[in-house]
Amino acid sequence: MKLWNARLTSIIFEIAAMQVPKTVFNLINTMAYLLVGLEINLLATGKHALRQPLQLLLTYLLMWFFLSGFDSTVLWVSGAANYLWPTVIILAFFMPYRFNYHV
Repeated sequence: MKLWNARLTSIIFEIAAMQVPKTVFNLINTMAYLLVGLEINLLATGKHALRQPLQLLLTYLLMWFFLSGFDSTVLWVSGAANYLWPTVIILAFFMPYRFNYHV
């Protein structure tokens, strides 16, 4: 009860990530990283993100260089569970607003 805060989802992800074998974590983490890049492209360009592979490659390259502490926030178990995996959920939350809401 005293642990209920905005990081509860991240804590659940971290506990789950610590319980799986390292190879399973690596696969899940790779999929999460790829999904974040794809979601960024979808939010930026719309439904044409998959038609432009160079732009997708550029997104991953820019994520590599400009994410602060790439190794500790994307590659390590606790960093990925606290920052990368919740980002997938947050960006997925914005998808309906991007594609169904027109100003």
